Amino acid sequence: MSLTLVKANSIIDGALARANELDIQISCAVVDAGGRLLAFQRMDKATWASAYGSQGKAVASAGFGQPSGETQARA
Repeated sequence: MSLTLVKANSIIDGALARANELDIQISCAVVDAGGRLLAFQRMDKATWASAYGSQGKAVASAGFGQPSGETQARA
């Protein structure tokens, strides 16, 4: 299954909606299975460093084939 831009943007929309619920500002990156960036957004007032962190987490998730929240056990 290949990830489309429409689906990647839908993932970002969900992440930004959740961030708004939590009253936090984030950056969100979505990559394909090879770790190549498909979509990215940084919320207003999100720290500049979150742009790099979100992309790194997305690439790590693609590399390990699991959500970034589950990769900590492997560290």
